[in-house]
Amino acid sequence: MNKLLIILLVLKVLSFVDIEYNFLGTKELPQEIYNFEEVDEIPKNSNCNAEKDKEALKKCVNNYINKTFNVKFNTAVITKKSLNPGTYRIKMTFIIDENGDIINPAAECNSNDLKKEALRVLKGMPKMIPGKHQGKTVAVAYHFPAVIKKR
Repeated sequence: MNKLLIILLVLKVLSFVDIEYNFLGTKELPQEIYNFEEVDEIPKNSNCNAEKDKEALKKCVNNYINKTFNVKFNTAVITKKSLNPGTYRIKMTFIIDENGDIINPAAECNSNDLKKEALRVLKGMPKMIPGKHQGKTVAVAYHFPAVIKKR
């Protein structure tokens, strides 16, 4: 039996320039989409409300998203015989809109099964508290990678 090693990493959210969005969601995209570095208040979940420092808040939100993704990700997808041993990287993006809803998830991976599972998880992410910029709620793009290793 193959041993499975799953490493899911949420790295520091980076500013991405000229990202091509190929979204699958049905909800219309907001007119303006900010990244985490641009907004005055980043989107968060209720568990991170106590964090006042922006860096601590980012870390709390990253940990929350990582934990949620890890819990909801169905590892049985990895045990499929069609998935060869190796390292797989999934690049994921979603938008936390002005209402805190997770919209338009996107994923890129060289394994269609892993991509489908990542999209399933992203579509089921819980609602968050929306980000704010210059006093108004705004849509914020969130980007994160996951690394999965099958031995």
